[in-house]
Amino acid sequence: MNNDSVGNIGLPELHEKVTQWHLDRNLIDGATSWSQTKKLLEEYTELVAAQVPEATPDEICSYIMAMLRDLLEKGRIKTVSKKDARVAMKDALGDMDVVSINIAEREGWAKEDC
Repeated sequence: MNNDSVGNIGLPELHEKVTQWHLDRNLIDGATSWSQTKKLLEEYTELVAAQVPEATPDEICSYIMAMLRDLLEKGRIKTVSKKDARVAMKDALGDMDVVSINIAEREGWAKEDC
């Protein structure tokens, strides 16, 4: 399947609009990467909730905790040295973009519509 939706064409413009949205709300200089990581976790929680409709907040948390335990048991949670932290952070952000594109593609949605 290849999602050739016209909405996928304007990603540079989307990036610019989202960046401006953040600037307008002082979320570049007025927030921290840590606070935005927490926000990203909140959005991830919403993604999980959307896949288990009618689940309670406790049930959603249990799903997420089970995912984390599974990752830990499989050795998929890795430590990062201080000297490698910025490179690892950049890599993780790119990987999250790749996975979010995959999910949108699987669902047949233009990334801009998400």
